[in-house]
Amino acid sequence: MILMKKSWLKRVSIVLLSVLLLSLFCDFFVTKLIYDASFARTTAAEPLSALPQDCEPLCFSEKENRLQGYLFRQTKAHALIVIAPGLAATLQEYLPLIRALCGAGFSVFYFDPLGSGRSDGDSALSYAAITADLSAALSYVRAQGLFEADRLFLLGHSRGGYAACLCTDDSDSPDAVIAVDAHNCPTAAACSRAVSYVGPLAYLNFPMLWFYGGLCFDFPATAAHADAALQNARVPVLLIQAQNDAVASPRHDTVYAKRDSIKNAQIRIYLDESTDGSHISFLRPQSPSFAQILSFFGAL
Repeated sequence: MILMKKSWLKRVSIVLLSVLLLSLFCDFFVTKLIYDASFARTTAAEPLSALPQDCEPLCFSEKENRLQGYLFRQTKAHALIVIAPGLAATLQEYLPLIRALCGAGFSVFYFDPLGSGRSDGDSALSYAAITADLSAALSYVRAQGLFEADRLFLLGHSRGGYAACLCTDDSDSPDAVIAVDAHNCPTAAACSRAVSYVGPLAYLNFPMLWFYGGLCFDFPATAAHADAALQNARVPVLLIQAQNDAVASPRHDTVYAKRDSIKNAQIRIYLDESTDGSHISFLRPQSPSFAQILSFFGAL
């Protein structure tokens, strides 16, 4: 009787373990499909010959990957502004803002992150991966003597805004930073993106999203939070958030949502309450956020 009971418990344990392993495998497989779809490669539609005449295409490296940069150089520039774009963004989308910044006397350096535009990579990997691309871009422009500019400013949007925030708390920080609609945590941002595929079930899958994001790029980077860096920011920082942003919500996974926990006099916060305050509205010249960017950099 005792042997039969032990045999039954063993069989039940094997069945339960098999179900658990199968569930984990299915969860991993679905997570991989969603993650890979979210960070699939985007390619520039135009050849280099179609770039504006005042744009200098320049290449730099992040480890073994070649990244494409674009320099808009101004004579006697007030500063060089490096732009870290959002996921799947294009140079064309940022041109109105770049033109305005150049008109205000700034040189501008924009780059295509890994897996986008004219840069290498079959995938953008993760929200956190742009931190390595931005670090490489900043090292490159410094090595070039900031292209005749004396100061370095940084503007990041969405996941680029997240990466920009992480650049504010060390001795090698840029002289000023603007982060627009910045995500606060890569895994939380990936979870919000997964909601569009599987609904609220994505929140139950948070551990697997963190795990797969770490496999794709780097576990410590996947766990880094922007608000923690901003607590120790050493340079002036402007956080801009669109009230009606459906991609980076002011109520959930953004730096703005964590604003009350950030106690640092270097940080300024602007909420764009206009009816057009969406995820990319700051790129439109008529946007209040557009004016805030020009005003903040122009006053430094």
